[in-house]
Amino acid sequence: MARRRLTAEEIARRQSPPEKTASTSSNAGPAESVPITDSGRGNNLAPGPALGESDVRELRRLVDAELDGLNEALLDAERRFVDAGVNVPASVLIRQEDDAFLPNGPSFTVSWYLNFGKLDGRWALFVERTNSFNDEFDRPVPIRDTSRELRVLAARALPNLYSELCLEMMRKIQEIREAKATAQSAGAKQ
Repeated sequence: MARRRLTAEEIARRQSPPEKTASTSSNAGPAESVPITDSGRGNNLAPGPALGESDVRELRRLVDAELDGLNEALLDAERRFVDAGVNVPASVLIRQEDDAFLPNGPSFTVSWYLNFGKLDGRWALFVERTNSFNDEFDRPVPIRDTSRELRVLAARALPNLYSELCLEMMRKIQEIREAKATAQSAGAKQ
């Protein structure tokens, strides 16, 4: 008989067997689960039931499924920006960390930006990293190729990026109008 896959909530609600220091088996049945611990230091990672190996595999499957959904949502946002005809670049800060260059050396800040702009000849979402030490940007990385953590931060920043794109388009409209007016007035004076 096939087992039904458990949801994350069902796994969390399961009752914990008495804690063991190692997997044990009794004459009455299969081996019991051991709580997942933090690097063997004996600290449970989360309160609640001990999780068996199949539970951990199921949680991993759920993480992977959610990550697939996040990836699709980010690529869908990129497609919507492109389909809407957004033709100006914009960026928003998604992460910033103070770091040390060398022990007792100068410190600097590392920043990550979510961008919408031209990447390899096409409009795309991508992430760039810079540091305050030399103000250089690393090579831009397409959103789909960034770390899980940066993709989560990027998804949370999409509303801010959308607002920044709208503001940038309004600035471009104003800039073009002013340039057009200047060109028209220069032509009229001759």
